[in-house]
Amino acid sequence: MQGKLGYVADRGGRVRAVDWTVRDLPLEKALFRIRAQLYGWRMLSEAPVQKGSVWYFRKRGEEFSSTPVVAQGTVYAAARSGAVYALDQEDGRVVWEARVGRGVIGSPVVLGRTLIVGDEGGTLYGFDARNGGEKWSVGLEGGHVGAAAFAFGMVYAATESGAVYALN
Repeated sequence: MQGKLGYVADRGGRVRAVDWTVRDLPLEKALFRIRAQLYGWRMLSEAPVQKGSVWYFRKRGEEFSSTPVVAQGTVYAAARSGAVYALDQEDGRVVWEARVGRGVIGSPVVLGRTLIVGDEGGTLYGFDARNGGEKWSVGLEGGHVGAAAFAFGMVYAATESGAVYALN
């Protein structure tokens, strides 16, 4: 969350920016569902916009299972397919897209100008947060790597087997 906006991703391939300060009035959710159903039946020409929605990015066929992270005006989201997306924080347009070897289940981490992502194959990647270029990668034994963490000048990553790595 940053300011009054929260960023969420879902298994339907969407990353959303939502204004969490917007409140629903009584019956608004029911009316939204009715409008959505009418749109689905092609009785309305435009899809209804959910109250509080600022923007959303959708990539059909993708599945996001982790929380996006926001840094330096960019929203970063990693998908189960292995795709990593950098989206403009203001409008949700794609700034860059990169791929890792296998799917990603943990949230990305931004450390300075480096985006860190672990994959299901046991590899930890560092990408240039500005352009998506791969800076480095390191294979870790023990299966898929969850979300990395940063503390005391070190990057920490744990694998499925329970091994914890501290990288400098």
